[in-house]
Amino acid sequence: MKKLRTGIIGCGKVADFHADAYRELEGSDFVAVCGHTEEKTRKYAERYVVKPYTSVRKMIEENDLDVASICTPHPLHADAAIEAAELGCSVLIEKPLAATVEDCDRIIEAGERNKVTVGTVVQRRCYRPCMRIKEAIDSGKLGTPVLGTVQCCV
Repeated sequence: MKKLRTGIIGCGKVADFHADAYRELEGSDFVAVCGHTEEKTRKYAERYVVKPYTSVRKMIEENDLDVASICTPHPLHADAAIEAAELGCSVLIEKPLAATVEDCDRIIEAGERNKVTVGTVVQRRCYRPCMRIKEAIDSGKLGTPVLGTVQCCV
């Protein structure tokens, strides 16, 4: 089985979850990380024994990446995802997909145009409380939602 060459864009807290998953995943060869600041990215790369970059393009091209996780703050998702897609790299984007509907459309279009997979992480979709809320909405028990607010304490 060919291993997918994987990398991460963003070095914050959520990137650790992706790094751990890529290291454990049998079909993954986690090789690189790209961050905004050189020092933080270097330290992150040392922790996971991968190559550090501050350029998405350079990281993808030099490592021939198949997949990149986008773990930046959500206002930055679109540009990183689109650049990766334009380089022929599939992307897995932390929720939300993007900050605006227009950016979501741009990401999806870039994926389709370049024939790469675009996915987003929605890890709580199968939690029983979330499923119960969805069932209540679908059955009409709650009426038509017009606004929702969620507070999650970890």
